Amino acid sequence: MLELFGIGNAIVDIEVNIHDDFLSEWNIPKGQMILVDAERTAQLIAPLKDSQKNLCSGGSAANTTFAVQAFGASSAYTCKVADDEFGRYYLNEFSAAGLQLNGNALTTEARAPTGQCLILISDDAQRTMNTHLGVSVELSVNEVEVEALRQSRYFYVEGYLAASEPSTAAA
Repeated sequence: MLELFGIGNAIVDIEVNIHDDFLSEWNIPKGQMILVDAERTAQLIAPLKDSQKNLCSGGSAANTTFAVQAFGASSAYTCKVADDEFGRYYLNEFSAAGLQLNGNALTTEARAPTGQCLILISDDAQRTMNTHLGVSVELSVNEVEVEALRQSRYFYVEGYLAASEPSTAAA
């Protein structure tokens, strides 16, 4: 029996310290979360290539599932990642934490990269998030392990799954 079954977007957070002039230069509203596409993500990361970056697996439901597991309750999480650097990072981090992920989370047929959130941290500790959902929008009912869901006491689904028809159907 699992305590929690979560389903959501797999997002790798990329935290970078910046100065406010970076936000001004790129016309990014400070302290907000903005959905961006892969091209915009690449444009923003390019000038930061030499900056110190901190990576962390995330996503709304992922964070909750991860926390429940850390407090000692058994958890399972359903998501979708691409077979790329960030997808493998995501799967490795969840595996190291002992979290049960759906066996088909990794897709080699992705039309998009693993989701990423470029978190720009300014000198006053404001977080400005530029989120690209990536392959998460392809999450579908095919990734949901129904038996794990049936064996779970609680179900947690994030609202961001409403970003696409397949992920809404999965929820």
